[in-house]
Amino acid sequence: MSATYWPNGRAYSAALAYAVAIFGSILVNVLPSSDRVGLLFSYWISITMISPFVVVLAWVGSLTAGHTKRVTMNAMVMVGYALGNAVGPQFWLAKYHPRNHVPWAILTACWATCLVLLLVTRWVLVRENARRDAEPRDPTYDEVYMIDEKTGEEKKVDKAFLDLTDIQNRDFRYVL
Repeated sequence: MSATYWPNGRAYSAALAYAVAIFGSILVNVLPSSDRVGLLFSYWISITMISPFVVVLAWVGSLTAGHTKRVTMNAMVMVGYALGNAVGPQFWLAKYHPRNHVPWAILTACWATCLVLLLVTRWVLVRENARRDAEPRDPTYDEVYMIDEKTGEEKKVDKAFLDLTDIQNRDFRYVL
C-alpha cells in the first residue's frame, strides 16, 4: 500500500517490507523456545515478505516496454517464483526440528539478498533515467507510417503502438 502513496517508491516499499520480514525471521531464530508468544508474533511479522512479491510483479510490468519483452520478463519472474517454491521446502528437514534454525537462516539470507537487489536495481534505473534525460532526443521513431490495407493510404503510427522495447525507445523512462 505504501507504494501507492510514495511517489517513485516501489523499491523502497518492497525493501521496507523485506526489512520487517528479516527482523521477524531473526527474532524467530534468536528467541528462546519458552517465549511462545514472541515466536508467534515474530512468525507473523516475517509473513510481510509476501507483499514485496506483489510490488515486484507490478514493477516488472512497468519496467519493460514492448509486448514480447514484457511477457518474457513476467514469465521469467514466475519461473523464478515457481523454482523458489519447489526448492524452498527441501530445506525444512527433520534434522533441523524443532526450531528449524537453518531454514530460517536461509530465508533471512534470501530476503536480505532480495532487499539489496531491489535497491541496486533502483539505483541502476535512476542512473539510466538520468543518462536518458541528458542525451539529445532521438527522433528515429517519430515519423513511422503504415499503409492501410483497406484504403491503401498511409497512416501515421504513434510511437506507443510500435512495440518498441525500453532499450529501443529512448523516450521511455523507468518507473521507480
